Amino acid sequence: ENTEKVGKLPIEKFDIIFSTTAGYRAALLANQLEFDGEIVLYDYCQENLDIKQMIIEMNMSLKEIESYWKSRKLRMVNGSWRRRWPNYMSARIDQYTFEDLRKLEEKMQRNYDIEYWLMDLISPNYDKILEKIKGKSVFFDATNIFSYHVSHAYYTLDELVSSYKKLLDVLTSSNGTFYRGTLPTKQWELKWI
Repeated sequence: ENTEKVGKLPIEKFDIIFSTTAGYRAALLANQLEFDGEIVLYDYCQENLDIKQMIIEMNMSLKEIESYWKSRKLRMVNGSWRRRWPNYMSARIDQYTFEDLRKLEEKMQRNYDIEYWLMDLISPNYDKILEKIKGKSVFFDATNIFSYHVSHAYYTLDELVSSYKKLLDVLTSSNGTFYRGTLPTKQWELKWI
């Protein structure tokens, strides 16, 4: 349930999209960008990757997702699915309804190669990223990971800044990367690297 708006996107064509597993942003990006290639969904938690992969591959309805959460006895941070989630999502992610987003994920699953990477963006395998992006035009969606309060609780500001700079340095090895995300000091950046 990631309700962060996608915002204005570049018009250039991309070979690969990197996006977090949170919400439906990857499906929105694949739909809205000029894109014909691969998608890498990443998360620092294997369970999040597994859940996202299952939701995408099974093209789960809201009722099926709710049933899954109940069967796992997991608690949602923002309350019940039925009471809050559908309306909150449709109001925040560029005015899409849940059903719209589900259809975009179905289209993404059908049309693109999707890889699921276990990756902590603050301490990733830079060689793996480098190997994937060489010779490609990249859209890299880091969202708020470098400014997230949990990141600041776990890492020092110096570590976050160093990691952020290292990631940007690695991304310069592509044939052009559009970076979307925050600085460790919480300002948003939308820029070409």
